[in-house]
Amino acid sequence: MNFMPVKASRKALKLFFCITFSFLFVNCALIPDNYAISAPEYFSPDSKPQWHDLCDGMKYTTFYDDTAACECQAVIVDLANPKITLVSSGQLSKTKNKAEESDGYDYLIAENTISFARRNKVLVAINATPFNYPNGRLSSKRSLAGVFIKAGEQLAAMAQKYAALAFEDLSDGTVKAHIIDSQKIENFPPNTSYAFGGFWTLIKNNQIEEFSTKVKDARSAAGTFDNGRKLILLTIANPKAGNHYGATFEETAQILQNLGAENAIMLDGGSSSTLVVQGKKVSHSFLNVPVAVSFGFLYQEEE
Repeated sequence: MNFMPVKASRKALKLFFCITFSFLFVNCALIPDNYAISAPEYFSPDSKPQWHDLCDGMKYTTFYDDTAACECQAVIVDLANPKITLVSSGQLSKTKNKAEESDGYDYLIAENTISFARRNKVLVAINATPFNYPNGRLSSKRSLAGVFIKAGEQLAAMAQKYAALAFEDLSDGTVKAHIIDSQKIENFPPNTSYAFGGFWTLIKNNQIEEFSTKVKDARSAAGTFDNGRKLILLTIANPKAGNHYGATFEETAQILQNLGAENAIMLDGGSSSTLVVQGKKVSHSFLNVPVAVSFGFLYQEEE
């Protein structure tokens, strides 16, 4: 009996998957687990996090949360510091977004968060608004599942069922962060300079929201305290990456509250979840996935 056709078909199938994988993750470098900055030691939930100062007004920590059984990375940004400036990705495509043509919005060109961070030389960066693949995963075009405001210009439609993270320009040249329950224009501050869509409000006025789902996953989230003048950026490791199992919505909220958050929002998670510190990826997720929108913070010394 001749098995050559079967062997040939298997080889062809392997070749097909290799080519598909290569195209699917073009420009998505695999990031090894040890590709991280020198970080403080892990801490247990009943001890205080060991923060590493990145600059005047930004600090970073990494820790293992025993309750949720997950590895976490967090940054706190002092938005009242005039030396700190918010920067966002979000390059418009020349191809019109047919799905939202009536709203006048274009597609965005995908870029992974680490490339955005290095290109803009920001100290910290995180992925933000959830997105769709209107032309399939092989395409570089993304459409947003929620609001995106950049430098005062709205570049994506609002999704009322989702929450948002908005930044209000203040008269002293700094910004104030707001967690908004529903993406309605009347809920945004009049001087909103930047806004990023997310999924759900996790914490509202110090109260953790309840969720029926108990699914654990890699997470990206943001929290505020000190009347919106302090911002927490949090990522939680990919499920089953080593001894880490991701976190539920409520576990993510509890971790943020332990870090001081009074209000919080869930950003896009899963394989998109990425935190970059000093040009290096510190979060552990599947791949360095090209996303629709990332944002970060520059530190600029006074001239």
